[in-house]
Amino acid sequence: MVRADAPDDIDVLLQSAARAIEQLRLTRPEGDNAYDYYHQVLAIDPGNAAANAGMDDIAARYTRMAQSGLDDGNTARASRYIERGLGVQPADATLQALRDEITRREQQRALAAAAAERKAVIGNAPVRVAIEAGVRQGWDAFIGEDGVFVGMHGFGMSGPYKEVYAACGITAQAAADAVRKALAGA
Repeated sequence: MVRADAPDDIDVLLQSAARAIEQLRLTRPEGDNAYDYYHQVLAIDPGNAAANAGMDDIAARYTRMAQSGLDDGNTARASRYIERGLGVQPADATLQALRDEITRREQQRALAAAAAERKAVIGNAPVRVAIEAGVRQGWDAFIGEDGVFVGMHGFGMSGPYKEVYAACGITAQAAADAVRKALAGA
């Protein structure tokens, strides 16, 4: 139920929100921004069409600002606007999609950096070899799945290292043979 004096309050709040929108005070400063004014209107009249449309407008403006940041390659700025927009309309599908796009771009950037780092370490060798007195785990990132691994293929061996290495095939001869075989197949 809307109070009898509420229409006057609502009109003043909607006018304040409109001024805040014009001045791009969408969610800041606290207490004097469009979001806060629309929120106050909705506290008085939850179904107020103008306030609900205003909230959608704020989210749409943040969407455009976030997209501009993405277009400029500034994911930090885009993320900031996306989070502000989702603070206004948490279920906004466009803002959520933009947030997912930033995540995808950051993952691609990290993978590209990791690939460049691996290339700087490994170079363009036709065969990549890892020799480890342990298991293969972790080496595939450097040698690739088709790389040569000379090392243990399980756990639990103990004894003098020369005997363990010989039993596991961790020898200079085994490494040389594995590389020759890989080069012959390359």
